[in-house]
Amino acid sequence: MVIVQKRKVRFPVLVVLMVVGIFVFGAASGAFIYATGQEVLSSVRMVMVSHTEYRYAEAGQIVARLVDFQGAPVAVLNCSASILYPDKTFFVQNALMSSTGNISGDHYYGFTTPSGPEGVYEYQATCFYLQGANTRNTSVTNSFHLSSAFTDVLANQVQINTTVNNIQSGLIGMNSTLNGVAADLLSINASLSTQITGVTDQITSVYDNLTAQVNANTTQILDQLNANTTAVLAAISGINVTVNLTPVLDAIQTNTTYLAGLITTLESNMGANFTYTNGLITTLESNMAANFTVVTNTQAAQTVTLGDINSTVNSMSSVLSYVNVTTYDTYQYVTGTLASNVNSILADLGVINATVNRIETVTNVVNVTTQAILENQENAVQMTVFSG
Repeated sequence: MVIVQKRKVRFPVLVVLMVVGIFVFGAASGAFIYATGQEVLSSVRMVMVSHTEYRYAEAGQIVARLVDFQGAPVAVLNCSASILYPDKTFFVQNALMSSTGNISGDHYYGFTTPSGPEGVYEYQATCFYLQGANTRNTSVTNSFHLSSAFTDVLANQVQINTTVNNIQSGLIGMNSTLNGVAADLLSINASLSTQITGVTDQITSVYDNLTAQVNANTTQILDQLNANTTAVLAAISGINVTVNLTPVLDAIQTNTTYLAGLITTLESNMGANFTYTNGLITTLESNMAANFTVVTNTQAAQTVTLGDINSTVNSMSSVLSYVNVTTYDTYQYVTGTLASNVNSILADLGVINATVNRIETVTNVVNVTTQAILENQENAVQMTVFSG
């Protein structure tokens, strides 16, 4: 007969009682425990909100958030922040953080980044809070990167803005300068017009004076020649002797013809010079009007460049230089060729006067000789009459 002994199995019951007790205790105390023993309801979670790239000497912040497992903010006693340089020495140590106020559960610490060294800066936020009667703490760690590239970009941006502002100021100044140049060109154009008018008047006056003087001198010369010829003819009209005056009259006729030719040539040259000078003045006025039109149109379009202004000024200077050369050539002609021609005329007049003087001398000699012959004849006749 086999006797089977029954054993009491108590382990499953004990396990069930333990599980029921845990849940009852957890429900009563408001806490659950993980398999590792960590309480679920009473545990808090801390996360870092901020992470960024910074440049040198820039305002920055560390922002941390402390919540429970349901995401509800946890009241804290205080929070502190520490920041390490890239070499892991303290840049900031246990600095008190502040509550953001408007967002419950967030705490921040504001700072200014150093001017180097460049690299990764590790930081940590630690918060202390009450859990029941116990003071507990939790912390979270993160990092930010400090880069000189952002500083260089900012400096370049500032330099670009400064350059743009300088360019804008330069353009404003250039526009003002161009307006002043346009006003100066208008003034120059008015002054040149006045000067051209004055030069034209002077040239006209010189031409009129020279024409009047030439005409007066010609009239005086012809009158003198006529008077001298009349005197010669009067002197020889009473001479009964035969005298060959043909060479004298031919010389007078030749000199008179030559003098008339010189006068005609002088008048033709003066007229040609006056016409040429007027043509130059007309061309100058046309060029000035064209240049003024270019300046006016360019100013209206606001696209005037200093190269255009220099080209216009150089063109006007070239024309003025040409006018100056022409005026100088006219002066040289008046004081040179014209003076030489007048001197030649005066020299010919001197020859004519000398010839007339010689004719008068010969005439006087002829008169004296004729008078002596007449007296001799009269005396001879008287002697013959009284001899018989």
